[in-house]
Amino acid sequence: MTSATGSNVQRIASLKDFAASYPASRHNVEVLRSIGKAYLAGENFSEAATTFASITNKYPGTAEAYYLLGTTYEKQQPDSALISWGKAAEVTPVSAWTARALHSLMQHSQAHKNYSRAVACAKRIISEFPYTISAARFYETLAEAYTLNGNFDEAIALCSEEPEKNSSEQMSLFGKNCLRQT
Repeated sequence: MTSATGSNVQRIASLKDFAASYPASRHNVEVLRSIGKAYLAGENFSEAATTFASITNKYPGTAEAYYLLGTTYEKQQPDSALISWGKAAEVTPVSAWTARALHSLMQHSQAHKNYSRAVACAKRIISEFPYTISAARFYETLAEAYTLNGNFDEAIALCSEEPEKNSSEQMSLFGKNCLRQT
């Protein structure tokens, strides 16, 4: 056992002791989340999934737990990952975890040629998170998804837009990339 693994095991044990000692603590969700993240960091996906699922059962409005559960499932149970990311995007409509879940759903959808879902995720990100630094990247992804789906007119129309809420530098980069795709 390496020292990093040993310290991770000790950390998990300490966190479990705290959670057991103070089961009604308002900090319990953070403790459980830390336990799950420690399992995930140690690539103990089974325990990580169990921990994150426990959080979603006890605290169903915790988008971060659904997102992390999806991330845990991503490699071995992609359908379960999609369900978890979808729940993360539903339970807290506008949060950083919602954006991350939508981004994961969008990437997975593109990788598996489900361009209509990729388009829906990109549109939602653009609509609900217009001030993000990466909004131009989502416009580019949306244009690419339209192109790959054969919707060339929609891709061209999107490329000709210039959303007011994004910096001109971002949109200039978006426009150049868009022209390459169409």
